[in-house]
Order: sequence, then C-alpha cells, then structure tokens
Amino acid sequence: MDALEALVEGPRARGAFVLRLELDSDWSIRVADESLLTVMPVHAGSCTVTTEWAAAHASAGDVVVVRGPGAYSVASDPDRPPDFIIEPKHVCIDVDGNRLVESMRRGIRTWGTTAEGVDRILVGTYARPLEVGRLLVELLPRNAEVTQAKDRIQSVESGAARGGTL
Repeated sequence: MDALEALVEGPRARGAFVLRLELDSDWSIRVADESLLTVMPVHAGSCTVTTEWAAAHASAGDVVVVRGPGAYSVASDPDRPPDFIIEPKHVCIDVDGNRLVESMRRGIRTWGTTAEGVDRILVGTYARPLEVGRLLVELLPRNAEVTQAKDRIQSVESGAARGGTL
C-alpha cells in the first residue's frame, strides 16, 4: 500500500453530530462550535457559507464542506447579521444569550424556525480528530467548498433521519 492508497483507505468518518435544519427565509447562524470538519448537504432552498477565507453559495443538491476549527456563518443572505449562534458542544443561543434548545426543536434531530422550512440543510459536524482523521482534515483547503451531489442528497438525509451518520 502506497501513501496515497493509505490516505484514501485509512480515514473513516465516525461519531458525527447530525442535525437537520428547517428554516424560513431571512435567517443567519454564526457557527463557533470549534468543530474540525462540517459537511452540509442542502436538501431544499439555498444558503451562503462564509468563512474567514471565502464565501460559497449552495443550492439544493449541493454539499458544502467547511474545515474548522474557525468560526463561520451560514445564512439565507450573507449580509444578514446573526440570528443564532452555535457555541462549542452544540449549544445554541440567540444574540441576547438565551438558550434555544427547546424552542427551536422540531423533532428528532431536527432544529429550526418551522417544521418544514423553505431552506432545508443536513448538518454533520466532526469535533475531534479521531472522528474524521487528522490527516484528512489537514489536507482539506481552509475555506468553504461546494460540490454538486444531487443524486446523493436523499440517501444521506434518509440515513440521518434514522439516526445514522454521514
């Protein structure tokens, strides 16, 4: 096995925190959870992900990959100030510091402003190096990347609804 083959075969993503976002139009989330890697397939609607290094617009069928642990924003409009803030250990607060665990819960592994939002995004975060592989994370660029994956969105979301991981 050569080095490239070891890289491709070695890392196994396990232990993701998985959540489905259901949001109406005009929203913004500041994510400061310190996760090493976040994968966001957009099931419906769209969003813009803005990191310190880049911004990426994603529509239904796209997958956004963000390498951490730096903070970033996910929003319906990149110029909108944050409505919500995600802190380490997946603590969600509003801009006044109020915890939103119960008020934003929309079902099992579902969070948002409505039960069926215009913008629907699956979020998988990997907080520790052992969950995703330090080498894999270090090789990813330090910005938001968008990839077309329209044929895979439904199967990924179905797995998460059953409590699976990405």
